[in-house]
Amino acid sequence: MTRESDSNEPAADAARAVGRGLLWVVIAVVVVLGMFLIGPFGLIIVIPALLAIWFAVGFTAGGPAAGA
Repeated sequence: MTRESDSNEPAADAARAVGRGLLWVVIAVVVVLGMFLIGPFGLIIVIPALLAIWFAVGFTAGGPAAGA
């Protein structure tokens, strides 16, 4: 399944791709640090919290006020 871009501007698409890449890097760093600092049982709390934040940001981004 291919996704069409929301805009016709390559710069906006590139910025969006970089933002998504940075999000995955942050998630990976949190998981690795979590394994060392709080152990696997702590990750049971951290990972669902990160997913909830990620979905909340995804649902609120690009709403009516985007680009205002």
